[in-house]
Amino acid sequence: MKMAGFGSDAIDTTIMVVSAALVILAAFSGKRGSGGPVPVMEAPSRGPVTGRPITLALPQGTIEAIKEAMMGKGRNMPTVYLSSGSGVRNTSDRETEPARKKNVFVDFHDDTALRIVNGDGDFSVGSAKMQVDLPKIMASGKLGTLFFSIWSDPVFRGQEGFTNTLDIARTLKETLARHEGQLQVSTTRSDIEGAIGGGKVAVVLAVEGGHSINNSLDNLEALYREGIRLLTLTHWNATEWAGSAHESRERGLSGIGTDVIATMNRLGMIIDVAHVSEPTIFDVARVSKQPFVCSHGSSKSIYDKDRALSDDAIRAIAKSGGVIGITFFPEQLTSNPFIEKDAMTKMLGKLAEIEGNENLLPAEKARLSHRVLYNDYKVPSFVPGLDAVFKHIDHITRLVGDKHVAIGSDFDGVPYFCKGLEDVSKLDNLAELLATRGYSNASVGNIMGGNILRVIDNVMK
Repeated sequence: MKMAGFGSDAIDTTIMVVSAALVILAAFSGKRGSGGPVPVMEAPSRGPVTGRPITLALPQGTIEAIKEAMMGKGRNMPTVYLSSGSGVRNTSDRETEPARKKNVFVDFHDDTALRIVNGDGDFSVGSAKMQVDLPKIMASGKLGTLFFSIWSDPVFRGQEGFTNTLDIARTLKETLARHEGQLQVSTTRSDIEGAIGGGKVAVVLAVEGGHSINNSLDNLEALYREGIRLLTLTHWNATEWAGSAHESRERGLSGIGTDVIATMNRLGMIIDVAHVSEPTIFDVARVSKQPFVCSHGSSKSIYDKDRALSDDAIRAIAKSGGVIGITFFPEQLTSNPFIEKDAMTKMLGKLAEIEGNENLLPAEKARLSHRVLYNDYKVPSFVPGLDAVFKHIDHITRLVGDKHVAIGSDFDGVPYFCKGLEDVSKLDNLAELLATRGYSNASVGNIMGGNILRVIDNVMK
């Protein structure tokens, strides 16, 4: 609960109302204190408030009681700010909306390439099966850049995996070339600036999973020549040169790992540590000369889920000048007792059966596995909303500031998304929520796109 911009005539009444509400909440939680003033709460730089803070005389223990009553463990204390403005600010404020319209949205991670290659929907005319397609991109109205990630299923082994990655990249570029009036595959900073300035959406190609280079720096350079400008060092599987958050978790960079980082620095490729082990993150922080990122992740402090980032990992990324893109996949963001475990077990059984079928070619295994994931996954009866994403953004902002958090939806890569963020046309819902929760115009612009554009400026050529 954040309130800002009250006129001076309303301050006394507001203090009485807010104080009463706080005391009631404290009583509701069963906490009582012996009296004493609450310390002044300074308005954070990320908020829109420029007014003076107010000291409220409340019983000791009230703040902790409210934390427990409203937030469980009190991770995000609701704060009240009062100032001598001229009314309550909201997302329709004349100051707020025009400023945000000048900003563009950047999504750091979309798996749309695989949908296109597998024929899971028609990108050009739109499909209910896709979260990112041309009509939805155009409906957004504020998109500036999308990172389309190419993932080669590890069933394609060795050099075959590298070749498959190139094939996907070329098919993707052919599809995008049919819409050059709206989309522009961009490989340089000036490409991206020109696309956005010309009213187009820049598309940057990425590869998810270092297994695609088949332990070869020559293959890495070949991906760069093909137009790839971001590499996620691992996926669910580790490589010989980097540990994954899901496999070889205790291992960091090894073998050619440091050479991979040095080559990416030299070429101007963005280093992505989504999915990697924590030791790998710290090794990248030690050897990289440029900012590095987590394109789609979450905060372990908010929800401790496999590849979620610890606060130390977040600090390491931020110290490099990098950013963390927050995923929209609910199961990476919050616990959900409504997940259908029996249905999940059946689906995993189908996937194992496909993987173990020696009569299937790798391409057939990959295609069938993806269809099982997209079609047989049982969406829970309860799906969390925008607040699940906000909590992770807010924690990282409080930890390292608003210049190191972004959005990395994972659209077209997972079965479902938070309510209000079901596809790329709805990104503005998150921008509206951030503004409503007290984030300034500048902060909203940073988070929704500006921070990623800064990394592009610092890394890409």
